Amino acid sequence: MIVWRDFLQLFFHTIDRDFEKPNRMTVHKNDDTPDEMAKATDKRSLDQKFLLKWTGAVLSFLGILLAVYSVWEASKQSEELQKTATRLDEIFGYISTKPVKDVDEELLTLLRSAEARISAISVYPSFAGFSKPAFFAQYDAALKAVASRDGGRVTVIYANESYRSETLDAEFLCRWRRYKSQDKDEYCDREPGYETAAEFENKLARYAQRFRFQLSDGSIDSYETLKALLLEHDRLVASEPSGVTYIETQEAIPIEAWIVDGSRAYFQLGTGFNGVGNTPYTTNDPALIKILEELVTGYELKASSGARDRL
Repeated sequence: MIVWRDFLQLFFHTIDRDFEKPNRMTVHKNDDTPDEMAKATDKRSLDQKFLLKWTGAVLSFLGILLAVYSVWEASKQSEELQKTATRLDEIFGYISTKPVKDVDEELLTLLRSAEARISAISVYPSFAGFSKPAFFAQYDAALKAVASRDGGRVTVIYANESYRSETLDAEFLCRWRRYKSQDKDEYCDREPGYETAAEFENKLARYAQRFRFQLSDGSIDSYETLKALLLEHDRLVASEPSGVTYIETQEAIPIEAWIVDGSRAYFQLGTGFNGVGNTPYTTNDPALIKILEELVTGYELKASSGARDRL
């Protein structure tokens, strides 16, 4: 490997070599003798060579130093950033409750890690069934897998139809107006996390295909039709004999949560899978998980009490 001293020697040798080429410039003066003309030409040539050689060499050398310093500084900053990132990862490793980076993957990973028990609070039984059908298929399969095991128990608390209807209006009516109305700007602006118009149309088409037997003309032509299908999807999921116990509550659901084996949980304040304005978290904090499990138990007791009162 060429060291910096050898590199600079080679660099200056190249400059000297280039200036050793014959000077082809000829100057004619009627008053000068040939010897005087030759001396004047040689002097100017030497002056030009000296000036160009050392000016170029100095500038090039300064450029090299600047480039080396820039690389060194960038390397130093990169090392510092890497050390900081590593340290933050170590710190987050000790924190029992932390924000979720990948909503889909982290929830699925949590559910798939369950050995015997999952307790959940979710507004919709068909959680993300419209917005993320591929995710819902994996989510539904994860719940059923645990419920089908010997000693497996999966309980999902979900909201009553009136509460779900109001929540659907808050989440979907704006989207319908935004992407289906002729006067789009008259209604809500597109919120971060929501789909584009083309994505919304694709989701409508997939949903229409799924529920084609319930549609008279094979398409979803109004928000009321979409809402009815969303509620029907919930009913089908909650009534399916899958081993998962779905319990309808008459209470409000201000938090959605999934607790696995009483030791790990995923939760978010507010509702709606798009999570606009809602930050989801994972936790293994025993005190926090105990509170979440008590919420599930409270919903179960109130639901069973309400059922007895209606008898």
